[in-house]
Amino acid sequence: FSYGVDRHRWQAPDIEASYWLFLHGTTWVTKLWPEDYWRQLAMDVVASGRQVVLPWGNEEEHQRAMAIADGVEGVSVLPRMGLDSLTAYLAHAEAIVGVDTGLSHV
Repeated sequence: FSYGVDRHRWQAPDIEASYWLFLHGTTWVTKLWPEDYWRQLAMDVVASGRQVVLPWGNEEEHQRAMAIADGVEGVSVLPRMGLDSLTAYLAHAEAIVGVDTGLSHV
């Protein structure tokens, strides 16, 4: 889909391959997806020749990102960053998978 976002507004992140960005964080416990599901999806995406990047905004999300990435080559946990920096990753991702509407709307 094209939402009219000008990707050139943000410099592309330094990632060599196409990547998917997983927005695994949410403030509603009822919206959380089990870590095992995220890990399986990450392994499927990596097996297709892409990378997966995992942002986080608080310690709980950081721990979840680390658990998702644990032992899965091609999955990386991003450093903590502000919204503008994260938007660069969003703008240049091949795909975004999210469970919460906040960042998914960006």
